[in-house]
Amino acid sequence: MTEKKENRREMVVQVSDSQAITLIGTPSKRIKDGQAAAKELMKVARPIDLGGKMYLRYEDWQTIGAFFGLMAGAEDAEPVTVGGVEGFKASAVVRKVSDGTVVSSATGYCLHEGNWLKREKFSLASMAQTRAAAKALRNALSWVAVLGGYEGTPVEEMPDKMEDGTPIETAPRPNSNGYACIKCGGAIYDNRINNADGYQLQVAKSGKNRPAFSCKNKECAWATWDIDAGVVFENAKPVELVAEEYYAEAVDVADAPPAPEVAPAPSTEDIPF
Repeated sequence: MTEKKENRREMVVQVSDSQAITLIGTPSKRIKDGQAAAKELMKVARPIDLGGKMYLRYEDWQTIGAFFGLMAGAEDAEPVTVGGVEGFKASAVVRKVSDGTVVSSATGYCLHEGNWLKREKFSLASMAQTRAAAKALRNALSWVAVLGGYEGTPVEEMPDKMEDGTPIETAPRPNSNGYACIKCGGAIYDNRINNADGYQLQVAKSGKNRPAFSCKNKECAWATWDIDAGVVFENAKPVELVAEEYYAEAVDVADAPPAPEVAPAPSTEDIPF
């Protein structure tokens, strides 16, 4: 029996110091900086609740970028046809504000389909740019969003419908322990932010805390800043809590407790970009 042997060549690849993967700074400091940024984000973010998960809007991703001295910019959208469906495509990059260095890039699409089927072309072009810029920021900074208890995908990238076919813009927050307004008995908004540290109050642009719960009925205008639902609604009749997409300033926040002071943004000296 003849034994066949294959000639094998061994190739040695020399990796220069500049190509080697090494830690920049220390992991503990990196996480500490990320947690500091996430904590400040939770005070001002206005996330969208989809199926019980919190997704950040493009404006929130811009806020995270600002913490680290980063800014996103999109190029002009151009017409495209994908699978026979017309729409627009745009590219975007994230740069360091200090020197213009590009640290991330992405491409976004918006086609004549789903919720965008009857929208005008300029709206599709604009959304393609928004999606591209949001994705570019997400590529570089999703780790910060996750530390804050949010999903790592921008809400603009989410599909039009949930897996069960429910349109996203009307998808309710699953909550079997919801409550009714203790003043009029109607449905309420749950405006709290839920993250790894528990429930937190949102902060309005005025700098004051938003109510933890508020009545949907503007004429009632009931609200409370107590985040403990068990205490607030101890004797109230349970109903389904209604998820809010974009908070409407329907209640008077004049007596709201002041928002916590904003801590300095984390250092960017050793951000790995």
